[in-house]
Amino acid sequence: MERRPSYGPNSITIGDRGATTVGNVLQTALALFGEKGFHDTTIQDIADQVEMSRATLYQYFESKERIFIELLEECGASLLDLARHLEPLGATEQGFSNLRWWLDRWAEVYERYEILFREWSNIDTPGAPVRPLVGKFNETYNTRVADWLSSSGVNGVDPRDAANMLTSLIIYLNYADHASKESGSGTRLPSDELRYYFSVSLQLMLFPETPVDVTRGDRTVRRAWKNHRITGKLASRDLGPMPTPYSDRIAGLTARAVQTVNILMRAGGECFAEFGYQKTNIDDIVRTAGFARGTFYKYFDTKVELLEALAEMCARDLIAGALRLERVNEDDHTNDFKEWVRTTLKASSEYRGVIRAWRERRPVTTAMEGMRAHVATSVRRALFLALSRSRRGHPMHLSASRIFVGGVFDQFPDTLVLHFADPSPEHLETLIAELLDRAILGFTDEARHSPGPRE
Repeated sequence: MERRPSYGPNSITIGDRGATTVGNVLQTALALFGEKGFHDTTIQDIADQVEMSRATLYQYFESKERIFIELLEECGASLLDLARHLEPLGATEQGFSNLRWWLDRWAEVYERYEILFREWSNIDTPGAPVRPLVGKFNETYNTRVADWLSSSGVNGVDPRDAANMLTSLIIYLNYADHASKESGSGTRLPSDELRYYFSVSLQLMLFPETPVDVTRGDRTVRRAWKNHRITGKLASRDLGPMPTPYSDRIAGLTARAVQTVNILMRAGGECFAEFGYQKTNIDDIVRTAGFARGTFYKYFDTKVELLEALAEMCARDLIAGALRLERVNEDDHTNDFKEWVRTTLKASSEYRGVIRAWRERRPVTTAMEGMRAHVATSVRRALFLALSRSRRGHPMHLSASRIFVGGVFDQFPDTLVLHFADPSPEHLETLIAELLDRAILGFTDEARHSPGPRE
């Protein structure tokens, strides 16, 4: 028996009562996605909550994915409405105030639809109807933001690149803020304080010539925030030995066996990056590697063991990059700084599935947590040294700067893909190096010689 076509949320035949029902379904689904996750929520769950039959629900939405898409469109409409109220930016107190207003309003939209941003990685699979929709919206939205930046006088960087970076960083900021709330971290910054420091970095990314009086001049900002500097005790490297699951696994193997392990790991890395760790299975890995299941089980008992082996390689690359950043200084920064960007960008791309697993803390194993701690300490230490050498005078906070850097390497490349952009590695490295320099390090002549505070 064929199911008759659904009304659809935008159908002209739906009527006022139907529109109310659609609204109830959307809000109920949003709550259930937040409570159980997208994949663990069923159409029957939603139907039960709104007290209707599954058949009736199908008259409004053809699938769970269609409900998610409608919620995305609702969220997108809120962001586009926000974009209509954008005021000019600039290296002035009013321009900085307008940027902070925009960040605060973005946080409100994110708060309302946080589950959509969080569950995006769980529904974004090849061939799914969501990716083209988000890509089209992203292109429309970032074009509007790029026009805003261009009319505000942003120079030294393509407004389209700056718009993509801006959107990436704001999403990542709100994600990190919500994640720290959920983890119950006692060291997290309050949201409004975190957004203030983050807005300073965004301001300098867009207008590196901004005088210190601008970022420290807002009377609504607490004096302690405006006077904050990167000072204090340097993070210790004394965490004990880092777990070495890959090195331990290949110890004593023949060269041919090591080659087989490496092929399996590359295949696993590709699958984890494309589908995510949770949705990848052993069959996906061996199919990608071109091996039989028996070959996989000869070297790994579970996919967790393969993830841990990949994580060791990722951790070593990221730590090596952080050591490069530690050596960066204002007098001779070019080579080490660009090598840090290159190394980190390559690791972020090659081990995207590992980094996502670390970020989401799934799965949690002793080895994964140990390697994650070593990477976090190395990056925190390197940023502390680099930022403490800066003599720009703008308010900075290490926690906000770490989130900024995480967004640049983790979120920005994904945003470019959604925007149907495919920059060369060289262009991406140059762009990231330039924007990070402008935003938080300030080694360029333009940033270094921005006006200091008036006496």
